[in-house]
Amino acid sequence: MALYKTETAPAVALPAPVDRFAAIPESHQLSLRVAEHLGSLLTRLDGHFEGRECAWLSRRLLFKYCQVFNATPFHAAIFYGLSNNEEAAVSYLQELYDSSAMD
Repeated sequence: MALYKTETAPAVALPAPVDRFAAIPESHQLSLRVAEHLGSLLTRLDGHFEGRECAWLSRRLLFKYCQVFNATPFHAAIFYGLSNNEEAAVSYLQELYDSSAMD
């Protein structure tokens, strides 16, 4: 009598990851993805980048940036395209902050 089972359980296929934005129309997905990325970036940095204080990285500006991105999807697409490069994303937010788009 064996103390251990020698048979292995059959491999179970895991379900594919579910995109939580899949049910939302494509025309609105960019805004949601940008807002999610922007929110996490501003929360994580909380006004500081590379040891210096940056007014354009304040969490209080989240709504203002979202307004700019909703008004000009071009800006949103550029920012979202920079999501893998934090330094470039921060520089782009500084450009937006300094431009007339934030007025």
